[in-house]
Amino acid sequence: YGPEDFQLMLVDHGNSFGLQNGSPAYLKNVEFAVGDEWRAALLAITDEKLRENLEDVLDKGRLAALSMRRDELIKRSH
Repeated sequence: YGPEDFQLMLVDHGNSFGLQNGSPAYLKNVEFAVGDEWRAALLAITDEKLRENLEDVLDKGRLAALSMRRDELIKRSH
């Protein structure tokens, strides 16, 4: 992936809810912007809300990985 080719990469839920932390290797050096509305939405997704809504389908490790990916997006949105 690269911004010059404008391709959208779709992933399955295995990547979305997997145990990996951080961005995939193909996105490590890609700059992207997270707008104010997306940032506000990410900030509203607390760990408590994740547990309340997903603990019946995701284990603790997957919830933690999801939280870390959320935090990385928030950090990159400044």
